[in-house]
Amino acid sequence: MDYTYAIPGNVKQTLVATLKANGFTKLSDVIAMCQINFTDVGYAYYAGLTGDVWDKHAIDCVLNAPEEHCQYIVSCKNTLSKWIDIVMPTNSGLLCRNITVIPSIVDIGIELPQITADNWETLYKDIMQAISRNEPTLVIDRLHTFTVMYLRGLCQDKGIAVKNDRDESYPIHSLMGSLSKHYSDNKNIQSEFSKQTLKMSISLFEKYNDLRNKNSYAHDNEILSNAEACYAIKMVSATICFLHEIERNLLI
Repeated sequence: MDYTYAIPGNVKQTLVATLKANGFTKLSDVIAMCQINFTDVGYAYYAGLTGDVWDKHAIDCVLNAPEEHCQYIVSCKNTLSKWIDIVMPTNSGLLCRNITVIPSIVDIGIELPQITADNWETLYKDIMQAISRNEPTLVIDRLHTFTVMYLRGLCQDKGIAVKNDRDESYPIHSLMGSLSKHYSDNKNIQSEFSKQTLKMSISLFEKYNDLRNKNSYAHDNEILSNAEACYAIKMVSATICFLHEIERNLLI
């Protein structure tokens, strides 16, 4: 047979559908989350494959997979290799030699105000290093500390109380509520959208405080998934950045 040695563009879709149709539902769902790249490494015999392979080519497969699914995919390598061979067109002449699994690096894409002071720089560095390592769950506690310090500093600058009559520090949602009222009363924000979202952030920060206490490495907790941790820190950091922009505009 004259082989094409061509890798079809729809291999992933075909593989996902075929796995599901043959009862490998979990594996199918996981592969659907992955990015798959194939490399033709030349004649299969010289690439180390055995059997009736002399005129076929070997391909290596690299899967970029969500970190929490990597171990599972590794445990299914033999099954996956078999089904890759099956879904390749007969006239392709391609056989899977190796599967490499690489954790996907999630671009969390958060921004935070950069404040020049030793304690701020240490916090900022800790947060950004955890993000660069694709460890958003480690950010939850450090971002909470960053947020407390940032909101408390804004309140103190405006003469807003940060402690109650018993000298107990107000939690972050209380600080957020005071700032939201201050900006609205002083007409520092214009749109009803911004006013309402800042009010809604009071509840957001209350839940984030709870999240930090019950689902972060601050204590011996059950830890959030990366997806939920990313969502939480994006929401909080976006609010902090908006407050920072408000403050910058007040200086103009």
